[in-house]
Amino acid sequence: MKQYSQQLKDGKKGIIYIGKNFIVGLLGSPDMIPMEDLVKLAKTLSTKEPKCVQRNSTVFKFTDKKKKPLKVDGIVDFMITGADYNLNKIAEDLTGWGAEESMD
Repeated sequence: MKQYSQQLKDGKKGIIYIGKNFIVGLLGSPDMIPMEDLVKLAKTLSTKEPKCVQRNSTVFKFTDKKKKPLKVDGIVDFMITGADYNLNKIAEDLTGWGAEESMD
C-alpha cells in the first residue's frame, strides 16, 4: 500500500483492510475517517485490549536501490490489532463515515 501513498493523498482516497484480528489502513487525508472513533469502536468490539499504531507520514523503500525512498507526510498510516472483531459492525461504521465497501 505504501508505494501508492502519494496517489492516495493527491486523490484524497484511502484503503482500509479489516480482518477478524486487525484493521489496517492508509488514508490520503487525516480527516477522512474519525480515527478516535475507530479506535473506540475497536475497543468495544474486541475481546482483548486493542493495540493501535498510527503515523501521519509513511516511507516506502523501493527494492531498486537506485530509487530514493518515497516519503509522504499529511496522511494517516494505521494498524489496530485485537481479537474477534465483528467484521459486519466495523464495515457498517466505516460505511457510515463515508467509506465504500469492496470485497476485492
